[in-house]
Amino acid sequence: MRFKCSFVLCAAILPLVLSGCARVPPLISGSDVPAVSGVSMTAEKPVYPPDVSAINVTWQNDTDSSWMFGAQFNLETRINGAWEPAFPDKDPVFLLLGLELSPRSTHEQTYDISLYADRLKPGYYRIKSSFSESEAEPGKYHQYPVYAEFSVERPSVIFLQNLLANLIAKISPVRGVSMTTEKPVYPPDVSAINVTWKNDTGNPFMFGAKFYLEEETNGTWNIVPIKGMYSVFLAYGVNLRAHSTVKHTYDIGEYYNTLAAGRYRIAADYDYYRAPGDNDTYHLYAEFSVS
Repeated sequence: MRFKCSFVLCAAILPLVLSGCARVPPLISGSDVPAVSGVSMTAEKPVYPPDVSAINVTWQNDTDSSWMFGAQFNLETRINGAWEPAFPDKDPVFLLLGLELSPRSTHEQTYDISLYADRLKPGYYRIKSSFSESEAEPGKYHQYPVYAEFSVERPSVIFLQNLLANLIAKISPVRGVSMTTEKPVYPPDVSAINVTWKNDTGNPFMFGAKFYLEEETNGTWNIVPIKGMYSVFLAYGVNLRAHSTVKHTYDIGEYYNTLAAGRYRIAADYDYYRAPGDNDTYHLYAEFSVS
């Protein structure tokens, strides 16, 4: 990683460059220029508390080209499935510097969230930045968008979600037991999803109402934040007899807000009871898409 001075500067801001900071032109819109395959940003964590002041991001360049990026970034939030500026009235001052992202390399960059707000409301966010060709002539370079998504939740919600995931995180699927959604694709405002539990084994199992959603981001499955502080499920058991199927409905709208387009899965557990107090717990998923 090499540091370079940025020479693509507007004459109007040159006096400010001497002091090391300036207001720079707005970042390009994500719809104006297509993203470059092989260049990405990933937040260090998928979920942060509302008082997060800074977020560490990994820039990754899997291409054979060099790229330049700076310190400037925008903060966007997802509202009704669409990305919008989180603080449209804020106009932070950024250092005018250029960082080179060498071919086949990574770079750790810290973004100061407090430039926009001391606290963030719970919800989905993304850091929006841009990069350009490293060796382009002044005035002939292109800016390409890049994003790092994350969500914000209250500490109590983060704790309870992690606790729920850990309680049913024993991933030991039984061959012959499966869970499949009724449809492969659902709309963003889906309120309920019907699934079919299928048991092709000679053993009986039992599952309950408890579930949670995960969303695939950059090849990793992350827990989707719920609406409130915690989830409350009815305490009952559904018998999944040997060589049988059971249809079950998961109430998505009760626990989750409108879903953005992407890949999701319902996560649930089920048990094999040998005797009272003697049982094994297993984990199962049913994948679907939202578009």
